Amino acid sequence: MRGVQREAGAPRLAPTSSTGSRSRAEARSAGGACFRRRLLALLLAVPGFFTAAPGLVVAPTALLLGTLSLVAPTPAAADVLVSNLGQTPDNDFGTSPHPTRRVPGQSPPVPVAWVSVISLDSANLAQQFTTGSNYQGYILNSVELEFSRIYANGRIAVVELWSSTNSNSPNAKLHTLTGPATQPAGTNVLTFTASANTMLSANTSYFVVFYRGNRQAGERATANAEAIVTASDNEDSGGLAGWSIANTLRYNYFGETQNGNPIWHNDANRAFQIRVNGSVPGATTGLTVTPGSGKLDLSWTAPSGTVTGYDVHYTSASKTGSSAVTDDAAATGSDASAAWVAVTRSGTTATQTISSLSNGTTYRVRVRAKNSNGNGAWVFGTAIPALPAGTVWQETMTPEAFTGGFGCKNKNECDEQISNNSFTVGGASYHFVELAGR
Repeated sequence: MRGVQREAGAPRLAPTSSTGSRSRAEARSAGGACFRRRLLALLLAVPGFFTAAPGLVVAPTALLLGTLSLVAPTPAAADVLVSNLGQTPDNDFGTSPHPTRRVPGQSPPVPVAWVSVISLDSANLAQQFTTGSNYQGYILNSVELEFSRIYANGRIAVVELWSSTNSNSPNAKLHTLTGPATQPAGTNVLTFTASANTMLSANTSYFVVFYRGNRQAGERATANAEAIVTASDNEDSGGLAGWSIANTLRYNYFGETQNGNPIWHNDANRAFQIRVNGSVPGATTGLTVTPGSGKLDLSWTAPSGTVTGYDVHYTSASKTGSSAVTDDAAATGSDASAAWVAVTRSGTTATQTISSLSNGTTYRVRVRAKNSNGNGAWVFGTAIPALPAGTVWQETMTPEAFTGGFGCKNKNECDEQISNNSFTVGGASYHFVELAGR
């Protein structure tokens, strides 16, 4: 797993409580700073308090006295898939005691504060979210997280998209997101961009996994950073229906593995504050229905995203009245006058010819895309099969070898041999019309 390993001898830094958010630009008052100094003095008075794990080196002063800076603007509501960045941050969580971890070698036992557990210098971190039910899935554009950083030259955060196990833990990396090359000091919302055409499946859980990146030239040995958390179980308004953010974050404390796999803990009872941005692939559009003699030629514009096929249906029944066939009625049987009839087709070509129709009859047609996640929305059209303009009758006649006599020499004789201006030769029916000027 990326993010589990650290550089040999690189110290780890414990986290701290949250230091502010977009909606609390004035939260860092002098009184708050004074309180943090008193709290710092109290914590430092406990021997070994900031040594939650062997080799852990802490610089609590820097974190507890962090500063606030401007944050990125909120993206347009149409681009937000799900967010909890607008929820109230938990300012006190970092200094609250961990429920089970204790400072090594202390008697009586001293609880370890959460600040020593879930910073970028202490653990690999993850936040789960679940997508909605759009059959085509979703296009991921970016993920935003709120970080509090002490130094601009600290090791930067690396953010990845991971799949989820059935037990709701990070499973495997899917994509690495591109973040800012430099990450400023203070409390900021940082944007991490996905590659083009990064798709999220419908009704699927994913993890935003983030951790301290490798040390680069000019960087400090530590990140001196933490991600902001909230105790709220709610999502912000403006997201898409069906999307959710898990109420509990996950963390893999450095070095904790089982059978070679990282152990992901879920005992924090807080969520990291994130915003997932993207878009919904477009539906089938641009349906064109061109009538012909006994047929309709259909064409349409394919939606973006993955399409494995199309459903094409037609009916001559009205959508109103006693024998109505509604737009959303199921396709059954082969009688187009009584129900929707499904065209037998395969492949993903965005065209279809519907044949063996009755000229002069109004037909309704509908088309929808589909893939392994389900079916898209229908797009509808209407047309009337007919002969080309100015044509009374048309047919392709194939000459056959003369095998006998057939014909008539006057109207009475022809009327006896030709019924309703038609005759049959070789199994094909032919019709006569009188052409003007002949």
